[in-house]
Amino acid sequence: MLEKRVYPNQTSVQTMVSLMCKEGSLQRMLSLLDRIHGKRCGPGVLVNMALVLWMFEEDRIEHGFILLRRMLQKNLILDDVMNSLIIFAYCKTGKFNEAMKAYDDMRNRGCGSNAFVYTCFIHARANEGLIEEALRLLEEMHSNGLKPYDETYNYLIEGSAKAGRLEESLAFYEKMMKEGFVLSFSTFSEIVGRLCDNGKVEKADEIFTALSDRGFVPNENIYCNLINGFGRIGKDQKIITLYHEMQYRGLDLGPQVYAALVASLSQCGKMKEAEKFLNMMEGKSLFPNRLMYDALINGYLKKGDAGRAMHFSNELLSKIIM
Repeated sequence: MLEKRVYPNQTSVQTMVSLMCKEGSLQRMLSLLDRIHGKRCGPGVLVNMALVLWMFEEDRIEHGFILLRRMLQKNLILDDVMNSLIIFAYCKTGKFNEAMKAYDDMRNRGCGSNAFVYTCFIHARANEGLIEEALRLLEEMHSNGLKPYDETYNYLIEGSAKAGRLEESLAFYEKMMKEGFVLSFSTFSEIVGRLCDNGKVEKADEIFTALSDRGFVPNENIYCNLINGFGRIGKDQKIITLYHEMQYRGLDLGPQVYAALVASLSQCGKMKEAEKFLNMMEGKSLFPNRLMYDALINGYLKKGDAGRAMHFSNELLSKIIM
């Protein structure tokens, strides 16, 4: 409609608001609009912002810019909202310098700073591993009287974790939880994986438990990270507990899960349990990989059972598993 210069009436706006209610995106859009403009706006502004933001998030950047121009010509969107969305688009496409120019232009036109724009900048810097720059922007955000929100913290936590700065990542997590926010799924997956890889699986499990109590539903990949982490520190009972939790939640026990169970239990020296899961896997017509056989062979060699290690070595050779 907008591309053809046919502009929405009250009925079309109401239809879009109803759709946003049904898909669960209305509250997010209201929160973003509050963070950009500082006060509630009419439903037309809300719908138009949501439409352009959706296009930018779907990487339809050029179409989004066209719509913004059409909206601006007909006064369908507020100036500070338009500039904030432009900054979001530039940050998303890695054009940080252009985003800063757009920000300067926004300030020169009398629009104040807002939490959404600073969060866009923090995301862009943290995503590139420029954590010091992201932290500087956070300080600047505070000095301007703006408060970080859930997405701000998620970007800082995930960026710090990816950069190997786990202590800072955990500090942001603690601050976020105290302020009543909850980790996003991608951030949770990232920090749990990094903690497990760095031998801090018990801290990862603590975060896992805290979020589960708040209704967070983990996936198979998160469970595998925890299983592998507990395998490295020899906590076989915890591995079995996680397996039963997965069953209780009705999660798919696919090849990745069985590989983690077999390898981790072998690391713990629990060879009978590891073999049991190997047999369960084969009973489901799932094929074990070489890493699973290597784990079984090494596990039996550590226990001094060369015969059983040779059995799995011969089985590996006979199946020619890569």
